[in-house]
Amino acid sequence: MPKTNDLHITYNRTSKELEQLYHAYARHAGVSDAALWLLYVIRLGGNNLTQAAICADWHYPPQTINSALKRLEAQGLVALAPATGSRRDKAVHLTAEGEKTVEHVIDPLIDAERAALADLAPKERTALVSHSQRYLGLLGERLGTLEGGAR
Repeated sequence: MPKTNDLHITYNRTSKELEQLYHAYARHAGVSDAALWLLYVIRLGGNNLTQAAICADWHYPPQTINSALKRLEAQGLVALAPATGSRRDKAVHLTAEGEKTVEHVIDPLIDAERAALADLAPKERTALVSHSQRYLGLLGERLGTLEGGAR
């Protein structure tokens, strides 16, 4: 077990290794990291998410989501339509081809995540999430950030 002064290094390496797992999965599936996460979010959130909701809920810059959506739209995986009650925001919908892609790429990923978490004891699952959220909040305070934005 690393010393307390080195735990941040171990935690950050573990975090980067987790990112690398997702990156390798995306690459193997033939999609970009942004496309993987966007399709993931759409699968979890349903077929009527707005760009603004995706940005707010998943902490992505609007330009990143807009660029990824344009690429997915050009590939025929999503369609954009004006969001109900908004003149500017767009609602994101999977096309039939997008639905197939999500079934082959995203559903197995979600199944793997759920299975890996199920292999942990219930208290371990709860601790993993609650401790990660607490650490994130404390680090955000120390870095002087508020809801993801620099002060």
